[in-house]
Amino acid sequence: MKLHFVLPLMLLGSIAQAAAQETNAAYLQGLFAAACLANLGNPEGTRKWAADHQLAAITDPASFQVFAGPGAEPPDPMAPTDPGSAVAIAPGEPGSPTASRVKPAAWTVPGPGPHGFVLSLRGAIGACGVWAQQADPQQVLSEFLKGAADPANPDVTVRKVAEKTSTTPFGILTMMIYLIAGKAPGGFLFTVLTSERPGGAFQSSLQVAPVSEP
Repeated sequence: MKLHFVLPLMLLGSIAQAAAQETNAAYLQGLFAAACLANLGNPEGTRKWAADHQLAAITDPASFQVFAGPGAEPPDPMAPTDPGSAVAIAPGEPGSPTASRVKPAAWTVPGPGPHGFVLSLRGAIGACGVWAQQADPQQVLSEFLKGAADPANPDVTVRKVAEKTSTTPFGILTMMIYLIAGKAPGGFLFTVLTSERPGGAFQSSLQVAPVSEP
């Protein structure tokens, strides 16, 4: 069942500006809007967006699992494309509240400066995500919260459902998860991941995934 509700205007308003942002955090927000939110619940739309922008696929197995999910395997570049193979059988991620599974994928995305960006489809949980090698974590979070706090439709509810932290070599890694839903069953989970310092595979990430309906 397709969910019908309006997402925060701030998140959708930056679609046309994704390539013209001045900061990595703003560019990440624009990329999220253009590649993920514009194709909400439609992973094949995100896949087509990547193809239309001629993004290079990530094939290194270790890097692929960081962005596409634990256990995900990069596609065989020699294998023929099979449009009927969109549904994956990738293993589920612990605690996932979603039922949708998609064929995992990850692409590198050119950015406004020397630091890298990635777009991915996390197969086991059906999430679309964007990742920045370096982007100010406070700016990423504040811009997201600014939009999430002002939904465009009064029937939309925004609720924080989880917040976790862990210690890494690059400082504290913070994960915040918000449920944005309408009156119909289900909704979408938005995840914000930020690390205190750059140096790892990513410093900031925005992700969205459909929630299972009862």
